[in-house]
Amino acid sequence: MKKNNSLKVFIVAGEESGDLHASKLIQQIKKYNQQIKFYGHGGDRMKKEGVQIIEHINKLAIVGFIEVIKHLPFMMSVMGKTINWIKEDYKSNPKRFVCEVIGMISNLIASLILMWYSPNPPMFIAYIFFLFATFFLMYGAWSRKSFGFTVMYLVYLTIDGIGFIKTLI
Repeated sequence: MKKNNSLKVFIVAGEESGDLHASKLIQQIKKYNQQIKFYGHGGDRMKKEGVQIIEHINKLAIVGFIEVIKHLPFMMSVMGKTINWIKEDYKSNPKRFVCEVIGMISNLIASLILMWYSPNPPMFIAYIFFLFATFFLMYGAWSRKSFGFTVMYLVYLTIDGIGFIKTLI
């Protein structure tokens, strides 16, 4: 199987205002990088910007508890389509995918440590998770051949590294 290294972005908009905001965000991103491929759940505005729509918002905009219950089988099928998209991305480059997931989880753990122990969090431990996160996310960006994100994560790695060293001295 050929590996797909292009940067993929999955965006979810559940109704018209989300579709509008997402389309404007995509316009701005495309000014800087035309190679990014967009996928997701959205509407006509997102589709006009080149998003490969998995499910249109006309089918997703459900309001009210009873309506959600009535449409639960459909919503579960949408969730299944989303999971299948994630599986395909995984199959295109499992190592990169796993590194990105580890990076996101490590970042989340570091943020939770900061939140839970605020105002005096254990910065030594938080920085360890931030460093792991940044390293794994940087690998993911590098494997997708995204120079901008690789440099950004390299800068984060430097900043977090300096912060980590300062906690040691």
